[in-house]
Parts: sequence; C-alpha cells; structure tokens
Amino acid sequence: MTEAATTETHVQAEGGTCETVPVHFDDLDSYGMVHHGRYASLLERGLTSYWVRAGFSFDRSTTIPDQYQVIRALEFVYEFPITSIGEVLVEFWIERLGRTSWTYAFRIMSGDRTTVHATGKRVQVNLDPATGKSTPFSPEAVERAQPLVRPGVAG
Repeated sequence: MTEAATTETHVQAEGGTCETVPVHFDDLDSYGMVHHGRYASLLERGLTSYWVRAGFSFDRSTTIPDQYQVIRALEFVYEFPITSIGEVLVEFWIERLGRTSWTYAFRIMSGDRTTVHATGKRVQVNLDPATGKSTPFSPEAVERAQPLVRPGVAG
C-alpha cells in the first residue's frame, strides 16, 4: 500500500537520488492495483524530475548534446503491489557508466520506505540523431550524471 506523502520532492544521496512521484487513478487496473505496465511510467516520472533539475531539456528544437537517447533494456521485479493513489518514492542510481550507455538500478517504494514495490534496471543508450547509431556521451552529460553514480563505479 502507498503510505502518506513525503514533503520533499527529491532527496540527494551519495551515488543516487530519491524522487517523490504521483500515482494517479488511471495508473490502477481493474483490481485496484497499479498495472504492471505503469511501473515504467513511475520510473520515468522520477528520472524526468531529476534530469529537468539538472538542466536537461526535453525540447527537441534545442541543440543540447545527448538529447537523443533510447532504452535498450528494462527489467522489473515486482515485490508488493501499490494499491492506492498518492505518492511513492523512486530511488535510482547509475551502477554502470559506459562511453555510449549507462545502466540505472532502481527501486520503487512507499513514502516511508518500509515497503519495496518493485526493483529493476534500465539500460539507456545515447544516439547520434543523424545516424541513429550509438555515440559517446558528452562531457556535460557525464558531469550532470555524476551525482547518480554510486561510489566505486568506473566511467
């Protein structure tokens, strides 16, 4: 179940962040639980909050480097259902930082951190918009990602 909402929208930790994200009524399925397909949206809401604060723009008319990224792999392990609307915490960090991709690890949990609803990983690849092929991240993107990199991760 989802517990009471937290007061902060994010908490920065060494090697990761924790974002508060909303669970909407339309995230629930006919059984009153968050539909398994909506967990990806919860993760995306948390990631988007972080990257907007870090100065990343989702406006495709801009020429910000590393704006063209795709998901190569996404894995969820469902631990305990979310059974109400409200807010949950999405904690995520970078556990692998490559030249052209990085791997997030994450967990979605109750506002009081007592219940883990899901865990998983997401591999994200930076593409060259002209060729559609993988391309190295810019130094700016790597710098903006540093607060998410767990200690001991080479990159």
